[in-house]
Amino acid sequence: MAKLKITNFSQMNPEAPEYGPKNQNYLLSGVDPFYYLAQTAVQEQRVAPLAASRTFVSFNTFPGNIVFLLPSSITTFDALVLTDDGTVSGSDLTNFGQPNGASPNVGMRAAIFSANVLWITPTSANLFRKPITTPAASWTITTPLNLFGVGAGVRFLKPFLDFCAVSDNDGTAKNSNHIVRKIDSGFLASLGIDLGVGWNIVAMENYNNRYLAVVGSYSGDGTFSGGMADINYLFLWNGISARYNSAVRIPGIFWDMKVIGDTLYFVIVERLNQFALYKLVNNSLVKVFNIAIDTVKSGANANTVGYGLFNYNDALGINLNSKGQFIYDTFNKSKYILTPQDFTLEQRAGPNGIIYAAKNTVLYTYQASGYSPITYVSQWIPFQDPKTIVVKYATPPGAGDSIQVTLLGYDEDGTASSSLPLQVIDNTHFYNSYKTPLDCKGFRGKQVQVKLQTVSASGWAPIIREVELIN
Repeated sequence: MAKLKITNFSQMNPEAPEYGPKNQNYLLSGVDPFYYLAQTAVQEQRVAPLAASRTFVSFNTFPGNIVFLLPSSITTFDALVLTDDGTVSGSDLTNFGQPNGASPNVGMRAAIFSANVLWITPTSANLFRKPITTPAASWTITTPLNLFGVGAGVRFLKPFLDFCAVSDNDGTAKNSNHIVRKIDSGFLASLGIDLGVGWNIVAMENYNNRYLAVVGSYSGDGTFSGGMADINYLFLWNGISARYNSAVRIPGIFWDMKVIGDTLYFVIVERLNQFALYKLVNNSLVKVFNIAIDTVKSGANANTVGYGLFNYNDALGINLNSKGQFIYDTFNKSKYILTPQDFTLEQRAGPNGIIYAAKNTVLYTYQASGYSPITYVSQWIPFQDPKTIVVKYATPPGAGDSIQVTLLGYDEDGTASSSLPLQVIDNTHFYNSYKTPLDCKGFRGKQVQVKLQTVSASGWAPIIREVELIN
């Protein structure tokens, strides 16, 4: 009889797993955590720790694909959701309608400014607004009506100081959006700065009301390709001067930027499929680390669904294409990973502190505190055809609590052979107060990955102490 215990929690902090923000919000590892969660069996074989993370659950389904999430400033609507059919909704499905029958647009952007007024750019030609406190109110077009001249593309909105900055064009220059306009609380527009013909604004961010960070791409003829041939610069503007205050060359393709705390972070593509995280330090972009384990989801300059960076409980989140969501704790200089879930867009939103994520038409969520569902995942383990698995826990499940154990198997050539859910462990199906053996039901596979999904309905803290495979 062969046995294998998955007990190596030595890379986790603390060593013995316990329910708390550090272990249950994140997957912690002293080495590259993606190594343990790689969705392939082809890797160096070694026993790895189980890693734990709370899991997003489906919250609401919307009338179109979600293209933008906006934190709300009032508790009634914890977040606002924009969909590609032109509809604006509260996260609770409250209908704000379509701004004057706006046509579908994946480039829709929104901002809340001037006493809870929602502003939205559903088309390239107009800027609409309505009070967020009155979803049934009519949409109003901000004057002047020809504010945006001509052209298409994403119109970025960003509240800054006492105005809202809007990317714009002058009706010429091959439709490039090279102007930042200021719209004040009285909804009057004025010129902010003009980057010049040939530049196209691809992102804006409020850098803690110190500067408006504007990323511009220059291709000479005013067209924008988003490729290495374009020159990318970060422009910093104090909102008062007649021109930008400083300019910093971006070493590659700009992908996304996000302010976390006092720091402005960037994802930059240095070469094909080579992503790196940078930060702004004294008007210079300094590399933090290479993102070598995966590619990053489409950034703001790609004008597509999805963002590369998001705020996760005041830590920096990096949304990856296949590995899930990478978390960089800027205070502790630690790196984590959330349970891999294929979201197109994610951010912390709203005064209630709820974490939202989106995929197609579905909005997912979990609370920033409390007992959310938790997923434990092991590395792929070279253990053939286990007959029994023993799950050991700190305390047994109570009423409404459960542990769903799933075995995933690979043949030695790395091809998938099976995925088998076992008997659910709950308050009526468990062996004793600290362990439950489960029959593996004829499971076949030369390599095994163990996945445990826990649900707590009674306040039970689902701490998995150990998993033992027996054949």
